[in-house]
Amino acid sequence: MSGTRESKLGAKNPQWKGDNVGYDALHGWVRLRLPKPDNCQRCGVTIPYDLANISGEYTRDLTDWWWLCRRCHMESDDRLEKLRERNKAGDIKVGIVCGFCGETFKVQPCRIRRGNVRYCGVACQGKAFTASITHCPSGHAYDKDNTYITSVGGRKCRKCNSVRASILRRGI
Repeated sequence: MSGTRESKLGAKNPQWKGDNVGYDALHGWVRLRLPKPDNCQRCGVTIPYDLANISGEYTRDLTDWWWLCRRCHMESDDRLEKLRERNKAGDIKVGIVCGFCGETFKVQPCRIRRGNVRYCGVACQGKAFTASITHCPSGHAYDKDNTYITSVGGRKCRKCNSVRASILRRGI
């Protein structure tokens, strides 16, 4: 059985692509063959999480890869400096008002957004989306008389609930 498996490994496999492999598949291939050390191979202090390519050529040469902590990986790709520059550029604005609760909050350019309205968090964004739904899936309006709020804060249609209850009472 193991002879069959070994005969299909690497270049002997009909689906082998060599160095013409995709980004994720190549990282997976290297991850299987390059043992993960206890500490980052650059700073030697932190536990490594990222498998990083040294030259940027993305080949199957294991000497061209190393295990880095997130900070060292971002520094080696110059992403950490770009992040610092963006934060220094004064992109944080004060006085943005949440489109759902009306609370004033600070926001960065990458903050949650739906259209031109800004929300102070995911909870307000979800509540605003739910509030925009005016009818239940069966087509009944979510109005004052036909809607009740569940114990967890969700909305239920009274007409649909009475239909469900009558079906359960009849045992259908």
